[in-house]
Amino acid sequence: MKRFKFGLESVLQSRRLNENEALRELAEAQKKLQAETESKRQLQLLLDQAFHNRDGLGKTVSPASGFQLIQSFIVGTKQRILKSDQAIFRANRGVEKAMRSYLQAKRLTRMIETLRERAFSEFKLQLKKSEQKEQDELTIMRNHLLKFEGDIE
Repeated sequence: MKRFKFGLESVLQSRRLNENEALRELAEAQKKLQAETESKRQLQLLLDQAFHNRDGLGKTVSPASGFQLIQSFIVGTKQRILKSDQAIFRANRGVEKAMRSYLQAKRLTRMIETLRERAFSEFKLQLKKSEQKEQDELTIMRNHLLKFEGDIE
């Protein structure tokens, strides 16, 4: 019995490798986005804590330098949050780019897989026809043999 051999198998393997690589890049981009989002969340928590500490300074008598120190920390944290927003925006664009790349690779892989499925279906059909032809030939040979044996007796 013949084995199925797909002529574009090496192309299919290459496309699958490209798809897996694109998927890995997408995962890395998503991981970076999550890290940037977590970084911003941490900065927000620090800012909230600084606001709370600044409000606590107003309730008691404390030197102005402590207030100025907390205020400068708040201003710096707000700037870091703005930079974090920009980093999140860039990470989002990276995720979108990686997603487009992955979808393109998936589409190309699927195209070759469809060709393979069609070729395999055709192979099975040809194999079935071949087996049926062999079966018909055996039946004809058996009938001729029975007819020949009947003529001899």
